[in-house]
Amino acid sequence: MLDDSYIYENLFQKLSNEKDPDVQNGWISKNKTKDGLSVSFFKKLTCHIRYSKKNNVFYIAILKEYKDYFIGANLPRMADVALWFRFPITNKNDLETLFPYFRKLYDHLAENYSVSGMFGCCSHYLECSDNKACISKDKVFSSRCQYNKLNLSNGKIFYGKNRNV
Repeated sequence: MLDDSYIYENLFQKLSNEKDPDVQNGWISKNKTKDGLSVSFFKKLTCHIRYSKKNNVFYIAILKEYKDYFIGANLPRMADVALWFRFPITNKNDLETLFPYFRKLYDHLAENYSVSGMFGCCSHYLECSDNKACISKDKVFSSRCQYNKLNLSNGKIFYGKNRNV
């Protein structure tokens, strides 16, 4: 049955499993509200999943600041409300249509998410050096690594078989 939990599991849980299958990092989170679910990417409110009694349909309301990431989404739209633009969800195909757009938004927010606490390198520095790139599947974690950000990404390798500095 189509409800807010079904929509979350088949869109956002699927995205979470695709992006970080081995990492339980909570970069996509949900909160139950009195009228549905709120969904956050990287601790930033992204959308709501709600039910419209007037239209007798569940919908996803996305913050208007993310509108550009959904250009080309071939789905009908409901009227915008305040800070939100809305897509009615009538079946699983609607979720599959929106999936690549949420993936694009997730990738953008992942690249721009910053957590205080930069660190020099982690325990995988030798494997990263041998691979000439960070081996972490967690983009946010790897973005905090100074060895990756300042050295590996610029071709400077300090350890292992590829050492060039």
